[in-house]
Amino acid sequence: MTPRVRRWRAVDLCGLTQVPCRYLFREYGEDDNAWKLVVTSPICELRPHGGQLLPELVTVKFADGTERPFNPNDQVETRPA
Repeated sequence: MTPRVRRWRAVDLCGLTQVPCRYLFREYGEDDNAWKLVVTSPICELRPHGGQLLPELVTVKFADGTERPFNPNDQVETRPA
């Protein structure tokens, strides 16, 4: 049986309690080999640059130590680990 895949906007993952602590994550449309394990909640932040704030950014950190930035409205998918 295939685990249930859910689609989200990247920003919707920030601070959600209904998302398990450990889950697999990929950007919508990526291949099946793109799934990566997430063990912490994504971080949503406004970054300062030259005295102004850049648009909001969602950073996802993976169990292998890598991280990936997303725009808040980027479509992403999760499934149980």
